[in-house]
Amino acid sequence: MKKLLIALITLSFLSCSQNNQKIKLSYKIPKEKTYTYAFSMESKKLTITQEIDFKVVSTKQNVLEVNAEIKKMYWKSNSALDKETNEYYQRNFIDRPVVFKINKQGKVIENLKYLHSNQKMELLFDINNFFIELPNDTIQPGYSWKRTRPIDDVIFNEVTTTYTLKKIIKDSLAYINVFSDLKGDAEGFTKSFNGIYLLNIKNGMLEEGKLEITGFNGFNNISGDIRIYKNNL
Repeated sequence: MKKLLIALITLSFLSCSQNNQKIKLSYKIPKEKTYTYAFSMESKKLTITQEIDFKVVSTKQNVLEVNAEIKKMYWKSNSALDKETNEYYQRNFIDRPVVFKINKQGKVIENLKYLHSNQKMELLFDINNFFIELPNDTIQPGYSWKRTRPIDDVIFNEVTTTYTLKKIIKDSLAYINVFSDLKGDAEGFTKSFNGIYLLNIKNGMLEEGKLEITGFNGFNNISGDIRIYKNNL
């Protein structure tokens, strides 16, 4: 595991963070450049890891069309079905390009679909895990913004996320606190995510994120961790 996140956090406390600096965040991504991210979700009962390529293929009227491909995926639940599950994902989802559209602030204009088909795809990743919706305002440390959006989930149908810019590190990274609260109609089920994201100020892209999962599934407390980072770090 890379130690960049810990090192950057430590550096931010040891050095002077520019608490009065103002920044404007947006996605400024060169066409045809590929960004590769690793994603891991770990809990006591389940581990999921993915490697995903993202590439902007067109920019029209402030809308970015992005191709994505899951290059690797691994599922581990210490179950007899693990081998069958991994073979299913390999057969159906690995190296099958999908496309989505966002505007330059990260708002999803068109959700995931297969590049060469109108077939509805099984949701294997959340766009907003990698491209958060950025504010339209010029912001400085202490500024918060909130976004509510629908989600495709068996239990939950809506998530509200609050973002707070905490620090600007060495004029290059935005340190953002993230809290997401999921809502649904089923009683006794709760789920939330709490953690930090590090964004590149120049292009808006995620450098690294770490989130803690907490909640209750109707019978037991649930907990786990999500980590996302550029795979070339």
